[in-house]
Amino acid sequence: MSNQLTPADLMRQARDTAETYFNQAVRIIDEKFGEGYAKERPELIAGFMNAAARDFDTSIKRQVLYNLSIDFNRLVDEIGIQTECQSSIDSSDINNLSNQLGESARSIAGSIDSIATSLDNLSSTIDRFLPPVEEFISFMPRGRI
Repeated sequence: MSNQLTPADLMRQARDTAETYFNQAVRIIDEKFGEGYAKERPELIAGFMNAAARDFDTSIKRQVLYNLSIDFNRLVDEIGIQTECQSSIDSSDINNLSNQLGESARSIAGSIDSIATSLDNLSSTIDRFLPPVEEFISFMPRGRI
C-alpha cells in the first residue's frame, strides 16, 4: 500500500491549506486592528498567506535536507565499514567517494544554515515592519484610511 497522495488529493489539500491560511489571516488581522480591517485590506491577507506558505515550504525543505544529510553520513559510515571488510575494492576509490559524500553532506548542512538565516531575516523584517504600522493604525479612526 502506497503513502502517495493522488493528484486529486493534493489539489484538495492545497485548497484546504489556502482556506486555512486565509481564515487565519482574516482572524488575526481583525483581532489586531479591529473587525473588518482585513476585508478592507486584501493585500494584508495575501501577504499573510504568502508568508505562511513560504514558511511551511522552507520548513519542509529544511527537514528533507537535514534527513538527506543524515542519510549521507550513514552511507559514508557504511562505505567505511565495507572498505574494512572487502580488501578487493580499491581503498583510494572508496576514500574519494567517501570524501565526496562528506562534501555533499557539508554542502547540505550549509544550505540548511542558509535557509535558517533567510527565515531569521524574514522574521526580523516582519518584526520591524509591524510596530510602525501598528503605531500608525492606532491614530487612525476605525474603518477609514
